[in-house]
Amino acid sequence: MHAGPNYAAFDGIRVLVVEDHDGVRDFLCQTLAAMRLSVRSAPDGETALELAAQETPDLLVVDLGLPRLDG
Repeated sequence: MHAGPNYAAFDGIRVLVVEDHDGVRDFLCQTLAAMRLSVRSAPDGETALELAAQETPDLLVVDLGLPRLDG
């Protein structure tokens, strides 16, 4: 019986997901959280900059085609 992947090495890694499509953003957040990453998300570039100023992420997952302020 296979126990599945061990994501313990990802504990404490902060990820900021920036995606304007709600469904895609939700999927990415759920997938990354299931891997034990600490996930925050933003629907646009301006919000992402505000969140990043509050707490610097270790990793960014950014949509390159955001409106107004893209990746």
